Amino acid sequence: MDVTDTYRVNRKTMAIIPHSGPDYQSRIIETGREIFCTKSVKQILEKACLEGGASLDGRRKSVEYILNTNIKLPIPVNPGMGAFFFPNKSPKEFNCSWFSFYHIEEYLKSNDNNDKTNLVFSNRTTAVIDTSFFTFRRQMYVTATVIAALSRDILWSSVQDDEEEKNRDQASS
Repeated sequence: MDVTDTYRVNRKTMAIIPHSGPDYQSRIIETGREIFCTKSVKQILEKACLEGGASLDGRRKSVEYILNTNIKLPIPVNPGMGAFFFPNKSPKEFNCSWFSFYHIEEYLKSNDNNDKTNLVFSNRTTAVIDTSFFTFRRQMYVTATVIAALSRDILWSSVQDDEEEKNRDQASS
Protein backbone atom coordinates (compact mmCIF):
# COMPACT_ATOMS: atom_id res chain seq x y z
CA MET A 1 0.00 0.00 0.00
CA ASP A 2 1.42 3.35 -1.10
CA VAL A 3 0.90 6.29 1.26
CA THR A 4 1.61 9.98 0.65
CA ASP A 5 1.09 13.39 2.25
CA THR A 6 0.63 15.02 -1.15
CA TYR A 7 -0.59 13.79 -4.50
CA ARG A 8 -0.21 15.16 -7.98
CA VAL A 9 -2.97 14.28 -10.45
CA ASN A 10 -1.44 12.82 -13.60
CA ARG A 11 -2.41 10.92 -16.75
CA LYS A 12 -2.53 7.65 -14.78
CA THR A 13 -5.10 8.96 -12.25
CA MET A 14 -8.35 7.06 -12.83
CA ALA A 15 -10.34 7.96 -9.70
CA ILE A 16 -10.09 9.95 -6.47
CA ILE A 17 -12.24 8.53 -3.72
CA PRO A 18 -12.89 9.81 -0.18
CA HIS A 19 -11.59 7.56 2.58
CA SER A 20 -12.90 7.68 6.14
CA GLY A 21 -9.96 6.05 7.91
CA PRO A 22 -8.11 7.79 10.75
CA ASP A 23 -4.85 8.28 8.83
CA TYR A 24 -5.98 9.00 5.27
CA GLN A 25 -8.64 11.22 3.72
CA SER A 26 -8.52 9.93 0.17
CA ARG A 27 -7.79 6.89 -1.92
CA ILE A 28 -6.42 7.38 -5.41
CA ILE A 29 -6.66 4.72 -8.07
CA GLU A 30 -4.05 4.91 -10.81
CA THR A 31 -3.59 2.58 -13.78
CA GLY A 32 -0.99 0.52 -11.95
CA ARG A 33 -1.42 1.19 -8.24
CA GLU A 34 -3.59 2.41 -5.38
CA ILE A 35 -2.44 5.29 -3.17
CA PHE A 36 -3.76 6.58 0.14
CA CYS A 37 -3.30 10.29 0.81
CA THR A 38 -3.64 12.44 3.92
CA LYS A 39 -5.14 15.27 1.82
CA SER A 40 -8.88 15.43 1.12
CA VAL A 41 -10.32 14.89 -2.34
CA LYS A 42 -11.09 18.61 -2.57
CA GLN A 43 -7.52 19.56 -1.61
CA ILE A 44 -6.14 17.21 -4.27
CA LEU A 45 -8.47 18.65 -6.94
CA GLU A 46 -7.72 22.25 -5.92
CA LYS A 47 -3.96 21.68 -6.21
CA ALA A 48 -4.36 19.92 -9.57
CA CYS A 49 -6.50 22.76 -10.93
CA LEU A 50 -3.95 25.36 -9.83
CA GLU A 51 -1.19 23.35 -11.49
CA GLY A 52 -3.38 23.33 -14.61
CA GLY A 53 -3.68 27.11 -14.63
CA ALA A 54 -6.81 28.05 -12.64
CA SER A 55 -8.48 27.55 -9.29
CA LEU A 56 -11.08 24.86 -8.66
CA ASP A 57 -13.67 27.60 -8.16
CA GLY A 58 -12.68 29.25 -11.45
CA ARG A 59 -12.96 25.95 -13.31
CA ARG A 60 -16.34 25.31 -11.67
CA LYS A 61 -17.66 28.75 -12.70
CA SER A 62 -16.51 28.19 -16.28
CA VAL A 63 -18.29 24.83 -16.47
CA GLU A 64 -21.39 26.29 -14.84
CA TYR A 65 -21.43 28.91 -17.62
CA ILE A 66 -20.93 26.31 -20.39
CA LEU A 67 -23.61 23.92 -19.10
CA ASN A 68 -25.98 26.52 -17.66
CA THR A 69 -26.38 24.45 -14.50
CA ASN A 70 -24.62 24.07 -11.17
CA ILE A 71 -25.44 20.44 -10.39
CA LYS A 72 -22.69 17.79 -10.16
CA LEU A 73 -20.38 19.73 -12.44
CA PRO A 74 -17.45 18.01 -14.14
CA ILE A 75 -14.13 19.80 -13.68
CA PRO A 76 -11.50 20.29 -16.39
CA VAL A 77 -8.75 19.78 -13.81
CA ASN A 78 -5.93 20.14 -16.32
CA PRO A 79 -7.28 20.27 -19.89
CA GLY A 80 -3.81 20.40 -21.44
CA MET A 81 -3.07 17.04 -19.85
CA GLY A 82 -6.51 15.62 -20.70
CA ALA A 83 -7.52 15.50 -17.04
CA PHE A 84 -11.30 15.92 -16.96
CA PHE A 85 -12.92 14.61 -13.79
CA PHE A 86 -16.57 14.29 -12.85
CA PRO A 87 -18.33 13.45 -9.58
CA ASN A 88 -20.71 10.54 -9.11
CA LYS A 89 -22.70 12.45 -6.47
CA SER A 90 -23.03 15.99 -5.21
CA PRO A 91 -19.56 17.17 -4.14
CA LYS A 92 -21.22 18.28 -0.90
CA GLU A 93 -21.71 14.63 0.05
CA PHE A 94 -18.83 12.93 1.85
CA ASN A 95 -18.98 9.82 -0.32
CA CYS A 96 -18.60 11.74 -3.60
CA SER A 97 -15.94 10.13 -5.80
CA TRP A 98 -14.31 11.72 -8.83
CA PHE A 99 -13.62 9.80 -12.03
CA SER A 100 -11.33 10.59 -14.94
CA PHE A 101 -13.39 10.77 -18.13
CA TYR A 102 -10.73 9.26 -20.38
CA HIS A 103 -10.14 6.31 -18.05
CA ILE A 104 -13.74 5.05 -18.20
CA GLU A 105 -13.68 2.30 -20.79
CA GLU A 106 -17.20 1.07 -20.17
CA TYR A 107 -20.05 1.47 -17.70
CA LEU A 108 -22.89 -1.01 -17.32
CA LYS A 109 -26.12 -1.38 -15.41
CA SER A 110 -25.68 -3.53 -12.35
CA ASN A 111 -27.72 -6.71 -12.55
CA ASP A 112 -28.01 -6.84 -8.77
CA ASN A 113 -29.07 -3.30 -7.95
CA ASN A 114 -30.47 -0.36 -9.95
CA ASP A 115 -28.62 2.08 -7.68
CA LYS A 116 -25.22 0.71 -8.69
CA THR A 117 -23.09 0.85 -11.83
CA ASN A 118 -20.35 -1.50 -12.95
CA LEU A 119 -17.27 0.31 -14.26
CA VAL A 120 -14.50 -0.92 -16.48
CA PHE A 121 -11.44 1.33 -16.39
CA SER A 122 -8.91 1.82 -19.18
CA ASN A 123 -6.58 -0.76 -17.63
CA ARG A 124 -9.49 -3.27 -17.65
CA THR A 125 -9.87 -3.29 -13.85
CA THR A 126 -13.45 -3.13 -12.62
CA ALA A 127 -15.36 -1.47 -9.81
CA VAL A 128 -18.96 -1.31 -8.64
CA ILE A 129 -20.04 2.16 -7.55
CA ASP A 130 -23.00 3.46 -5.56
CA THR A 131 -24.48 5.43 -8.45
CA SER A 132 -27.28 4.54 -10.83
CA PHE A 133 -26.42 3.79 -14.45
CA PHE A 134 -28.52 6.74 -15.62
CA THR A 135 -26.79 9.21 -13.30
CA PHE A 136 -23.36 7.93 -14.34
CA ARG A 137 -24.29 8.14 -18.02
CA ARG A 138 -25.49 11.72 -17.55
CA GLN A 139 -22.16 12.59 -15.91
CA MET A 140 -20.27 11.09 -18.87
CA TYR A 141 -22.44 13.08 -21.32
CA VAL A 142 -22.06 16.42 -19.56
CA THR A 143 -18.30 15.90 -19.26
CA ALA A 144 -18.13 15.18 -23.00
CA THR A 145 -20.10 18.38 -23.62
CA VAL A 146 -17.58 20.38 -21.59
CA ILE A 147 -14.65 18.79 -23.44
CA ALA A 148 -16.27 19.64 -26.79
CA ALA A 149 -17.00 23.23 -25.74
CA LEU A 150 -13.46 23.80 -24.49
CA SER A 151 -11.98 22.21 -27.62
CA ARG A 152 -14.15 24.16 -30.08
CA ASP A 153 -11.87 27.19 -30.29
CA ILE A 154 -8.77 25.07 -30.73
CA LEU A 155 -10.32 22.89 -33.44
CA TRP A 156 -12.24 25.55 -35.33
CA SER A 157 -9.75 28.39 -35.09
CA SER A 158 -7.28 26.40 -37.22
CA VAL A 159 -10.01 25.76 -39.83
CA GLN A 160 -10.88 29.46 -39.90
CA ASP A 161 -7.20 30.40 -40.14
CA ASP A 162 -6.79 28.04 -43.12
CA GLU A 163 -9.82 29.58 -44.85
CA GLU A 164 -8.58 33.14 -44.22
CA GLU A 165 -5.15 32.25 -45.58
CA LYS A 166 -6.72 30.68 -48.68
CA ASN A 167 -8.85 33.80 -49.25
CA ARG A 168 -5.76 36.04 -48.91
CA ASP A 169 -3.86 33.88 -51.40
CA GLN A 170 -6.72 34.05 -53.89
CA ALA A 171 -7.05 37.82 -53.46
CA SER A 172 -3.33 38.40 -54.01
CA SER A 173 -3.19 36.30 -57.21
